[in-house]
Amino acid sequence: GIIQSRRAGLELERLLSGRAFALIVSPLRRALLTVRHLLESGVGLSPTKTVVHPSATEVLRDSCDIGSHPELLQKEFPDFTFPLVRPDNWWPYHRPLADAWERMRQRHPEGIETEEMIGRRLKALREYIHSCAEEIVVVVCHGDIIYYLTKNHERDGIWTENGEIVDVSDCI
Repeated sequence: GIIQSRRAGLELERLLSGRAFALIVSPLRRALLTVRHLLESGVGLSPTKTVVHPSATEVLRDSCDIGSHPELLQKEFPDFTFPLVRPDNWWPYHRPLADAWERMRQRHPEGIETEEMIGRRLKALREYIHSCAEEIVVVVCHGDIIYYLTKNHERDGIWTENGEIVDVSDCI
């Protein structure tokens, strides 16, 4: 993961060519670590702002997708701030955490996060991206979120590899 992140940082630096950009990152530990290594590798990478946004988190499929309380993350990642990640509900899945755990345990046939729930999160993420003053917005998130961001009634979504950079500007 570290090597993939550093390669992505070098590629992002090449693609941006010194242009200003905003950075949105999922609050999951693996995304925060990706950003840490990505920024360390790209000498010219300096976002105008970095926002940890709960709507960029992975689609809830397993326990690794629930994440951690923002106070714990703040201690581990002091270089980030977490004002949008609510301490009382840091998982943006529109259902109580206990219910999510129970659905995971039972392998509930409707899943844990429904298509409607995912749609509401994507709407919030798109709205936030559009509200950024920067012309370029880099989002460090997860495979399923990228798939859903790039999926529409005309085409299937894009599946990505770890550390892959995908231009989704025509989908936002």
